[in-house]
Amino acid sequence: MSLFMFAVGILVATANKGESTKTNHSVHCANRERVSSLEADLILGGFFPVHIIKPTEGSTKQAHDINLYGLNWVEAMLFTIQEINSNHNPLPPNFTLGYDIRDSCNDVPVALQAALDLVLDAGNMSSANNNKSCSSVYCKCNVKGTQISAVIGAASSPISISVANVFGVDDTPQISYSSTSVLLSDKTVYPSFFRTIPSDTYQAQALADLLKHFGWTYVSIVASDNAYGRAGVDSLRTELKKREICIALEEIFNPSLSQQELRHIIELLKNEQKAKVIILWCERPNAVGFLNEASRQKLGGKTWIGTETWGDAYQLKTLDENVVGGMLGVLPLLKRHKDYEEHLSRLQPNNTDYNPWMWEYWTDKFGCVTHDAAYSNSTPVSNLQVLEEKFYVYTTKRPNVTLLCPKTSSKPPSADLLPRNKYTNVMDAVYAVAHAVKNIFDCKDVKNLLKSEKCPDILDSSIKPIDIVQFLKNVSFDGRSGSQIMFDNNGDLRFGSYAIKNLQQINDKEMDFKEIGIWDGQDGKLLVYNNSVITWNGWTSERPKSVCADPCTPGYYQVKGSVACCWKCVKCEKGSVKPTTGPEPCRKCSEGYASNIQRTSCVKLKSDYLAWGNAEGVSATLLAALGLIISNCVLAVFYKYRDTAVVKASNRELSFVHLACIVAIFVHPFLMMGKPTVGGCTVLPLFFGIPFTLCTSIMLLKTDRLLRIFKARSRLTAGGSYLISNKMQAIVASVMTLVPVTLTTIWFVVHPPEVVIKVDNTREGWQILSCGASNELLNIVILGYVLVIALLCTYFAFKARKLPENFNEAKFICFAMFAFCVFWLSFFPAFYDSVGSTRNFLFCLAVLGSGYAVLGIMYAPKLRVILFHPESNTAEAFRATTLVAMKKAGVVVSSNSATPPRITPVPSPVPSRRNSPDGGVVLEGRTSAVSIGRTILPSPKLARH
Repeated sequence: MSLFMFAVGILVATANKGESTKTNHSVHCANRERVSSLEADLILGGFFPVHIIKPTEGSTKQAHDINLYGLNWVEAMLFTIQEINSNHNPLPPNFTLGYDIRDSCNDVPVALQAALDLVLDAGNMSSANNNKSCSSVYCKCNVKGTQISAVIGAASSPISISVANVFGVDDTPQISYSSTSVLLSDKTVYPSFFRTIPSDTYQAQALADLLKHFGWTYVSIVASDNAYGRAGVDSLRTELKKREICIALEEIFNPSLSQQELRHIIELLKNEQKAKVIILWCERPNAVGFLNEASRQKLGGKTWIGTETWGDAYQLKTLDENVVGGMLGVLPLLKRHKDYEEHLSRLQPNNTDYNPWMWEYWTDKFGCVTHDAAYSNSTPVSNLQVLEEKFYVYTTKRPNVTLLCPKTSSKPPSADLLPRNKYTNVMDAVYAVAHAVKNIFDCKDVKNLLKSEKCPDILDSSIKPIDIVQFLKNVSFDGRSGSQIMFDNNGDLRFGSYAIKNLQQINDKEMDFKEIGIWDGQDGKLLVYNNSVITWNGWTSERPKSVCADPCTPGYYQVKGSVACCWKCVKCEKGSVKPTTGPEPCRKCSEGYASNIQRTSCVKLKSDYLAWGNAEGVSATLLAALGLIISNCVLAVFYKYRDTAVVKASNRELSFVHLACIVAIFVHPFLMMGKPTVGGCTVLPLFFGIPFTLCTSIMLLKTDRLLRIFKARSRLTAGGSYLISNKMQAIVASVMTLVPVTLTTIWFVVHPPEVVIKVDNTREGWQILSCGASNELLNIVILGYVLVIALLCTYFAFKARKLPENFNEAKFICFAMFAFCVFWLSFFPAFYDSVGSTRNFLFCLAVLGSGYAVLGIMYAPKLRVILFHPESNTAEAFRATTLVAMKKAGVVVSSNSATPPRITPVPSPVPSRRNSPDGGVVLEGRTSAVSIGRTILPSPKLARH
């Protein structure tokens, strides 16, 4: 009867185990336990997710569950500390490590409260500690509590980011074994954070190389909405872009795992037919919850890629094989530690009472219950032999209870079944602190990393956390994880390596992960052992295809849409070819070549420029040569008759300069002939701007001089008489000419001259050689400046049109400038409607036409007088004509042969007047017209004197 009641009690306890376990898990996070040993010289804090939050099945509500990974990490830290204290390596024999381990429950508020508890020393000091003997020089006797010198943890990146802000306040070193977010690499925000696991920078590279290896260029990414997921996707996005891999769908989900949100994302993944590969970047609980929902929604035919937190999670082995079968996982390379593996195999319910969280492992994994709980509804069985027939019986010391574990398997309960993941990274974190402390003890000179360049004083005070932070930067040792533990300036490992695992079918009911490759962070290379042994989704050996579009054929290139890898194949443009099939872009043909009709090869081009031998070049050469001959002849005539009245009356010196400018204008077309060069492109704007500006400015100054002489009441006479002198006119003309010179210099500094080769799209097989649009624009700007001067000159010359006949040069200037402006303004439409050599030819015609217009209109009348009417080219003829013109203007003139003429001018508003030495009249510094005439054209009688 007692046996029957005992069996009933066991069944009841087993049936209620699940419910009681759930309640106990939540109680553990509500009333957090700790594992601590504070009787030591240096205390290490520990943050481990012994409990995690997971969604309950069929609901969005959440409950806590024991985390076997976190339990293994706690045991790894305890084992490592015990190993260091026992072996006294690397620490001195009389120096020991203690610990204060907290359960973060994988929850930020819980972890923050524990972090504050550690920093503020709340409740850390027991009465035994207060009475501790201070015989050791390293003993920390602090009546306020036990100081935490370093912290191991936390696991998840969001929690590490939160607690790092707390520990960073007093520079307490924090070494994480699992947080990989790149955000933690920012030393300006997290100055005391280190990690013994590679950052997501390396993981993103490994994932991108994996996609590239299998030819997957169009993938979907799903990530959790937290620091780990978002920062990881940012790093991955950068690496994918480098490898020209496109993201078909990128979705972020809330870690609370709302079923409505998950169903929406899964529906989007179903609709994305071309993207067969999905990267799920989130923490393990979120990944399991997401894949559970994917299994319920029958999301098959996809290849999942898992990140380091869940890539080989044991929970995946029980999910729908049609969903997760054939998935790949990218995991930090795990090197098992023999001593620790043996330690786990020796752990049983009767020797783990130092760790209260292990009880949950025994109850969850093996169904163990206490003897009293088993007999809660029956009479207890005290016969040990009877109990051992159906149970493994264990007796614990603290508390003294008997545990009964059903013999459901041939092997007794053991911690050897704890999942392996990152426990060697936990060991490396503990050893990193130990090596930093050892380096502090060994510090003998200033060659260390302390900012003060002075070794810390450990005889009179305890080791400060900030000292550990500084010496952590210089630790170097072979880690248990197989990596060289050396931290860079960001507190990260200098490189990281990853194992690639594949979830394969073991039998009809079981799946397991098999390692298929490795990614080496030292050289950044991926090695896949054998592609043929990989099993893909649906248990097929055929590699899935995850691309958006097929490569384009020869002659066609990719035109990408909103997604870079989804393109249309479009024929290459003229001048570009693509001879092969693939993603290569069309390449431009070399200089002097163009594409054929099929756009598959280049053919040699004919060059179009103003050549000496073509019809346009010959025409421009003949016209320029003729103009050059005529202008030189005019210059020669003016030089020969330089002392005659006509030449003197037109301001001899300025006329010579003006004719020289016209000669330069006719030289300009010769500079435009032939193949363009950088030197030619540099000289042309200057050779265009200087002659034209100087030519028009001289005509403007001539007009101004005539107006000042003969129109005393004109607005232009408001200035002083010094503007009439040749010296001042030369200075003004030079200043006006400096404008295009300065403009050209600045322009070439900003836009250096160059020869531009452009394929002519209007003619097949032709290319245009020119100085480019920048050079053309500079010429237009200079021309605009010249036209402004020309328009001003035209206006002033029009006002001076009624001057005496021998002084009517202003009339010809008016005609010449009017023709000049009309010529250039009509040039613009034709210029911009042409291309190539035709455009240059039109520019030459405009230059030559304006030169001919100015030369003909300005100098033909003078040549007529000089060559055909020499009787009019005398001083007396000029003086007579001037007097007649002044009488018509209302100026009373009286004269005789014995004395110079007297002038009685009409009343003028000019306020004062004075006599000039030669008998003329000067009006406020301005010489009268007759005086000027006598000065320029003296009578023979005066000349003899």
